[in-house]
Amino acid sequence: MKLLNSCWITILFALLVFTKLCSGQQNTIKAMAGFIISPYSFAILSIGYERQLTRHSAVDLNCFAFADADIIESESKAMLGVSLGYRFYSVSEKGWLDNFWASPYFLYSHVDSHAHTSEYRGNFLGIGASVGRRIVIANNNKWIVDIGFGMAYGKFSYYYFKRIYDFEPEESVDIYKLPEPYFRWIPRPIIQVGYRL
Repeated sequence: MKLLNSCWITILFALLVFTKLCSGQQNTIKAMAGFIISPYSFAILSIGYERQLTRHSAVDLNCFAFADADIIESESKAMLGVSLGYRFYSVSEKGWLDNFWASPYFLYSHVDSHAHTSEYRGNFLGIGASVGRRIVIANNNKWIVDIGFGMAYGKFSYYYFKRIYDFEPEESVDIYKLPEPYFRWIPRPIIQVGYRL
């Protein structure tokens, strides 16, 4: 958990410094936060930075943290990640066709999971694509909302794994044996409020 906290702080600091260096250009800062507290709880936080390159394109960097917990089953999972993408925007004089976007992106995430049968930590690295639309919500053209959805496909690799038994396992059982890496899909819902600098 200390590693997760230090990585998150480092990413945020780098994002703030980079934004300050680029101030005065076409930059957008975006964020989203949400949580639910019940027997099954989750919280999510994302902070993003977008640098417009041309009228039709931009570079998009996002950092996110996600945590969920099932109090009844005594299970919890935390995820910390970063995505880097290149957005293509539609530009049209017809308002309803304007500001649609599509973006290929790279995704890296770290996962830390605790359940009653196992504990594990691992990393996901993959590529994905997302689509959506940008909506301007203020007359001064500064405040925006990005709404979209994406999917990433990549490889998940364990670097720590521990099996937990309700009984004493045989001595020949290696409770720390790492499972094989595997490929998986990761969905990416996108709802972010942003401000153009």
